Amino acid sequence: MEHLQARVEVWMDLGVDNARRFIDVYTLSKKLGPKISKALPALHAFTGCDFNPALYRHGKEKLLQFLMNSEIFQEAFLDLGSKEHNVQDSFNIIQSFTCHLYGLKK
Repeated sequence: MEHLQARVEVWMDLGVDNARRFIDVYTLSKKLGPKISKALPALHAFTGCDFNPALYRHGKEKLLQFLMNSEIFQEAFLDLGSKEHNVQDSFNIIQSFTCHLYGLKK
């Protein structure tokens, strides 16, 4: 969030009734770090929403762990939002990301 000049408080309202929670998105972003925070929109676009996931039998938590544990995957998803990225390089890395999710090493 270094691109923001001042702290902007963004709160997300999740859940209903007694399960309702407020999440401070700014603080969460600081904990995750700038790379992962900027790569999350591309990861969400790639994986789909919780109600209609694009990857069979894999929840967002496992996908986030894969992203957090690999610098290469972080860079690939981060590059998807930039104008200067090489589509073929990103495609190959994200294809590898998907293969690793399903236990394929190559």
